[in-house]
Amino acid sequence: MNSATTARPPTTRYHTHRGTGGGPVAEDTEAGRHLDVKIVGAKRTGSHNVGASVPAAMAKRRVAALHRQAATFAAVHSFRRAFSAFNRVLSTAAGNDMSLADMLALQYIAHGHDVTAGDLAKFTGLTSGSVSAMLDRLEAQRFVKRTRGAEDRRRVLIRLAPGALPRIMAIMVGIHEGVDRLFGDLNDKELATLTGLLERLSFEPGAAPSAATG
Repeated sequence: MNSATTARPPTTRYHTHRGTGGGPVAEDTEAGRHLDVKIVGAKRTGSHNVGASVPAAMAKRRVAALHRQAATFAAVHSFRRAFSAFNRVLSTAAGNDMSLADMLALQYIAHGHDVTAGDLAKFTGLTSGSVSAMLDRLEAQRFVKRTRGAEDRRRVLIRLAPGALPRIMAIMVGIHEGVDRLFGDLNDKELATLTGLLERLSFEPGAAPSAATG
């Protein structure tokens, strides 16, 4: 007596190809009982299970994961390009010796009272060592000065150096003009969406959102 033939689930032939594109792109095509998956532009690192057969459902998950990975890389690339454009605005207005963290720190010091290095570390997200190096640089450029607290001489306070405020204001005018050019085509809704997305990326995964994100 002939035994009943058990239908085998569709399987996938998994192939890799070196392409000329930017990020990995996944494409799937139904071919009879097989689903062929091509990874176009993927980088050959390690060993690939070329020619192996896997269930179609697993293949579709791989395809979805590759599409997600490609979209994520595209978003990161766009973010880096936008950040580079902003850095060019900053360099044009303030020169190559000043970073975004420097300008944020100067603004914080200008509007603050009895600012300490610890306050700047919390505000900028920099380590204490990086803040110390930044203050050394800003002090050498005569933007800030370190003073001892009147009540507690062990406490070091950061204040603007004499004549620094007009220089900072002139730099900020140039930055605002450059930022207006960068964001001028965005309407209020697009700016709000952009702000919300960047706020969601501004804290580590698993950490509590900042107050700004609600």
